[in-house]
Amino acid sequence: LNLDGTTSAFGATERNAVNNDIIEKYASQAYRTLCLAYRDVDVTPEVVKNWSDEEIETDLTCICIVGIEDPVREEVPESIRQCNEAGIVVRMVTGDNIVTAKSIALKCGIISPNDGSLVMEGSVFRARVLDANGNIKQDEFDKIWPMLRVLARSSPKDKYTLVSGLIQSNVYPHGPQVVAVTGDGTNDAPSLR
Repeated sequence: LNLDGTTSAFGATERNAVNNDIIEKYASQAYRTLCLAYRDVDVTPEVVKNWSDEEIETDLTCICIVGIEDPVREEVPESIRQCNEAGIVVRMVTGDNIVTAKSIALKCGIISPNDGSLVMEGSVFRARVLDANGNIKQDEFDKIWPMLRVLARSSPKDKYTLVSGLIQSNVYPHGPQVVAVTGDGTNDAPSLR
């Protein structure tokens, strides 16, 4: 939607500009981005009821893109620091995009600039550590996890894979890792089993 109320096509060039100029800027500040859009429809409720998400989410008119801050609670960085002092390695598994996830991890103290920590997207993690049948390739997993601190754009299966791989790992001579998991939704349940 243009400033004068008219509409114009939103092609690859415009998408790239919005991604680079707006979404990435918000994400680097740990803002979550929302696109507010609409679509005029002239159909009956019965037809709409049978639409798929893909059908509904096409030919939309973008009104605006907003960034919403979900601030890190004040006590979190100190809690992370105390965990680190106690020898506990804190890892974050999130559905946020990688830029937002990294920004939040920096604010929390999970990672520090230039500390060599690994920040990875769930799709890359899965491609590297799972075989064609979805089983953990432990040797590959063991190459990644010691420096892995953030998994972004991840699924509940990624969290489960991370927990399972840590428990099965024998990278360190004192045996498998002791793993504790926290979460804020029902999608976290598989990793708690």
